[in-house]
Amino acid sequence: MAKSKDTIIIIAGHGGTAFNKKDLLQAVSGYMKHYKNVKLIGNGEDNLSLDKVKESLTDMKNNDFDICVYAHGEQRPNGFNFCFGDNNYVHSLFKTF
Repeated sequence: MAKSKDTIIIIAGHGGTAFNKKDLLQAVSGYMKHYKNVKLIGNGEDNLSLDKVKESLTDMKNNDFDICVYAHGEQRPNGFNFCFGDNNYVHSLFKTF
């Protein structure tokens, strides 16, 4: 795995039957082998709001980092949208940070 940065942020929506908290902890453990800093936003079991994501990323504003999104999603008229929880869809090109 080529590493371009020291930090990875994992954003995890509600995983349903695809993944849960235990799966995410295993993923974090794996990422820790390749990154100095691993930040997890969401737990894979509870709904996640965009406000929570923005709040969690505030301290990363001027830093470079890789990002990985664990979430269901669907194609909508405006493009692909991640689903972070019940009726909480976020366009995959969100640039609100």
